[in-house]
Amino acid sequence: MLCSDIIIEITEGVMLDPNCETIKKLMVFRDHGVQVTLDDFGTGYSSMAYIHRYDIDYLKIDRCFIANLSADSDALALCEAMVLMAHSRLPDIETTATGGADFES
Repeated sequence: MLCSDIIIEITEGVMLDPNCETIKKLMVFRDHGVQVTLDDFGTGYSSMAYIHRYDIDYLKIDRCFIANLSADSDALALCEAMVLMAHSRLPDIETTATGGADFES
């Protein structure tokens, strides 16, 4: 297994204190190729600066934003805005969402 095969999920709260030991260890992992997912995006302090500063690979939008998606919903517009913001900051970032497994066609 390669380090690049490993993905660590963190929540926004972890990134609030740049002097936090967890962040320091996370950066060591990043230096070795481990990928990072920011989980529960949109539920806390959601800052694009954090995504850029810590070189996040994946942005996982919280399930509360996708639970009631429909073509004309405010939630859809909000999700689209989050994806566009993330891609404008980091074009290669992957965006996903939690809780989508229960969707019906």
